[in-house]
Amino acid sequence: MKRVKRLLAFILAFVIIIPSVLPAFVIAEENPTEQVDLTQRTGLKPFEIRYMSADELPKDDTYERKVTDSSAYGTGKNSEWAEYSTYFYYNQMTADERSFYDKLMNECLLYFTDGGDLSEGYLPRISYGNLSESKAENLYYIFYYSNPQFYFLLNGFSIYSDGTISPRVYDEFADESSRKSATARIKSALSAYESIAASKSSEYDKVKAIHDKLCDSVTYNHNAASGQQTEQSSFSQSIYSALILNDTVCAGYSSVFEMICNKLGIDAIKETSEGHAWNRVAVDDIWYVIDCTWDDLDDNSMGKNYEFFLRSYKETLEHDQGNAHVTEALISSYLPSCTRDCTPSGDYSTPGALPYISETASAPQLTESDGSFMLSADNDARIYYTVDGTIPAEGQRKSNKYQTA
Repeated sequence: MKRVKRLLAFILAFVIIIPSVLPAFVIAEENPTEQVDLTQRTGLKPFEIRYMSADELPKDDTYERKVTDSSAYGTGKNSEWAEYSTYFYYNQMTADERSFYDKLMNECLLYFTDGGDLSEGYLPRISYGNLSESKAENLYYIFYYSNPQFYFLLNGFSIYSDGTISPRVYDEFADESSRKSATARIKSALSAYESIAASKSSEYDKVKAIHDKLCDSVTYNHNAASGQQTEQSSFSQSIYSALILNDTVCAGYSSVFEMICNKLGIDAIKETSEGHAWNRVAVDDIWYVIDCTWDDLDDNSMGKNYEFFLRSYKETLEHDQGNAHVTEALISSYLPSCTRDCTPSGDYSTPGALPYISETASAPQLTESDGSFMLSADNDARIYYTVDGTIPAEGQRKSNKYQTA
């Protein structure tokens, strides 16, 4: 039985996501026939940050001028690309943090097909308002990994002493005509993934279909991971490498997986460590860890397996190599717990089944008294609400996470 998710519509609309009790399932004996060294199958590259003084400011190159003055701004053009985003992190942010995030989103949506040619490989500067410089850096990191559809963004940015930030783009996509062409090719490649996954009936089968197609279609790029191939030629941190070149590292695998899931209405987020990227995904409202990169053994006779398919975080760490799955501190506080496990077969050749949930949590209660509202729910419930009558969601739409007891 799935966990309870109730929507209570009064003056506030609430969504309550309550973890159920521990599942009852049998753990298969794990005795893999072949131990594979996965320590080299990482490849997440650190951000390159330039700190710029006031006298280094580019002239007339701000978001407010170049983007909002564009004929395409505010028309909703390219807005369909926002469907590939996750608002999981956004829904836990403050108003000032959301304001900066929204400006980044509005700017980047424009550049799929418009915005003109970009000078020196950077987007126009955006003010981060009342945020500190370090907070702005962290939020850009979260924005970048929550929106992998922006294939033209390189993993870096410039930050200026006047309180603005300028995202970096690949040289290949600095001119508008190149972006238009790449956008069309990426859209076509995404459609192939979407059609295969959308044909499945359950969330479990959709997630497995995305996992399997990635493992079957993409090859791990050892040259990019080891630095033998430059980022400007490999695009290893962008979905372009996975969807167009079919040759990528962990950043590409996890980005495509995140995008397709969110497009199909399945919450998925990217999780990162110092040098690796993987995903957490909610199947039937329960969160699991999934690592398509480490399940794709294209340079091994096994082909692919399911050792890291819908696992608990505890099991993921127990199967980890080289501390690759130790989460970055700056995102760890945002993450949902992953305590359930889909235990695969002993040699990992068969994916594990969803755990059996034997009990249901008590239904949440919302009561009103003299204009005030009292919410009663289990202590570990995750509560999301809206104040405009729209239906709340954990990551599919903009909502607010209730932060107090």
